[in-house]
Amino acid sequence: MRKIRYVLIVLLFVSLLLLLVPGCGNKKVVTKSDDTEGRPERVTGYEAMQYCEPAADKWEKENWV
Repeated sequence: MRKIRYVLIVLLFVSLLLLLVPGCGNKKVVTKSDDTEGRPERVTGYEAMQYCEPAADKWEKENWV
């Protein structure tokens, strides 16, 4: 009986703590006007290669990019 009471007190404390921690309660919803309707941004082939170059250098130093 004593162990059950101890477990209940700990669970109550943890639940109260989680309610008081910022970010665990009500979250403010920020709505942005998204004119792309979920589509990715258009880029040229050159821009895509420039984006991939650092990752390619980590993979193999002498890459064709």
